[in-house]
Parts: sequence; C-alpha cells; structure tokens
Amino acid sequence: PSLCKHMPLPFLFAAAAQAVDPSLLDVGLAQVAALGQAGRLTPDEEALAVERALGGDAPLLLLAKNFAALPSLETHLRAALQARPPPAGAPAAPPPPLPPPSPPPPADDMLFARRSVVAYRPGPVPAEAVQRALEAAVLAPN
Repeated sequence: PSLCKHMPLPFLFAAAAQAVDPSLLDVGLAQVAALGQAGRLTPDEEALAVERALGGDAPLLLLAKNFAALPSLETHLRAALQARPPPAGAPAAPPPPLPPPSPPPPADDMLFARRSVVAYRPGPVPAEAVQRALEAAVLAPN
C-alpha cells in the first residue's frame, strides 16, 4: 500500500517488463516487502528499493538474494540504496590492478613455522563473533 503513494502503476508495469531474471526479481522484491512490512525501511527507502529492483539493478537483487536470511540485509540494502547505480548501458568501472604477488617463502620455513592450536580461551564466544562466522559460512562456496 505505501508504494501506491510513491510510484505510478504504469511505471511498475513498464519496469517489470524489462529483462530481469524473474526468480531473482521475486526474491529481491519479497525481501524489500518484508523489511518494509516490518517497519525496518522507510516508505521512501522501500519505494527506491522497488524502483531499483524493477529497473534491473543486479547488485541490489543479488544482495537481497544472498543476504535474505541474514540480519545484516537491512544494513547492506541501505548502503546499496545510497550508492548511485551506473547509468543504463554504461560500462562497469574496471577493478583496480592487483599488487604484484610476493614470492612464496621457502618450503622449510613454512614447515617449521606451522603450529597447531591445542588450547582455547576460557569463557563463551561473543554472540557477534558467532553471527559473523555464520554469515561468512553462508557465503562460502560449497
């Protein structure tokens, strides 16, 4: 209901007709709707996220897909909304050059420097460390 105030329906239908992977669009819009319904996005943020999703903003859609189950989705979505998308048809900026690789250390140095951890710190692991490890595990390749 809040989107009706911000976006005319002809825009919504025209934007939905663009070549966007329907499953990716479905996941992205569902996540935006859930955050909006929970009051975690303002109506303006929700409208902008829907507009960008329907416009085929691939980074925003992939963000919604891959962070859907994580509490950090809201934070990442806000950051993505603040970033201006490149104009349609504009080539992506090339990534910065990688630094030259450093030579590997001698094999015997690696073997003698290797250690196993057999003692752990006392006390519980902080909840935010566990959450961060779980977020990294969700994004790790199979």
